[in-house]
Amino acid sequence: MRVKSKRQKEKISLMAVLLAACCVLSFYFHDVLEIGNVFTHFFYVPIILASLWWKRKGLAVALFLAVFLIFSDYLFRDGVGTANDYFRALMFVAIGSVAALLSERIAKQDEGLRGNEKRIKAILTASPVGVCLFINRKLDWANKTFYDLVGYEQGSLIGQDAGVFYPDDEAYEQAGRELYEGTEESGATEVETVNRHAKLIQ
Repeated sequence: MRVKSKRQKEKISLMAVLLAACCVLSFYFHDVLEIGNVFTHFFYVPIILASLWWKRKGLAVALFLAVFLIFSDYLFRDGVGTANDYFRALMFVAIGSVAALLSERIAKQDEGLRGNEKRIKAILTASPVGVCLFINRKLDWANKTFYDLVGYEQGSLIGQDAGVFYPDDEAYEQAGRELYEGTEESGATEVETVNRHAKLIQ
């Protein structure tokens, strides 16, 4: 919870810096250089970040910059406004809205995937059959039934090489060849493994 709060503060701080930079750029280009283009491209950085971070609430940044751009004509250019500035202001809101909607959609999909992952993991955990997952021949996950079969304490083998389940190096290498060849041909294969006490797992 503290980590999340710290990240939120960092985001707010960064956004404040970006908005301040936008204001400085507006003053510099409008009042010093007396031109009104180019610099507004930088405005899209805080607009998109805010929409990605805070979804629809982040549209407040797009609205702020849109209003600020229009009023900056009166603040720094003696009321000389252009149609381009009004168009840019509308684009700020449009881009922010699209980014916010996409961010919300992605967040919902991620939430659904996490929910499915939890349900599948719960089913596999409660399974009476030993289930395990190896990545690059290192154990990434296994249920309690699997640990009971091999005689190890639950969770103690995470990251362990698959070699511990074979009687010797030759059997380990042979199993690797059979597994890769078998899965390529039929999608499944069988190999003999041993438990903690070097007994064959039936």
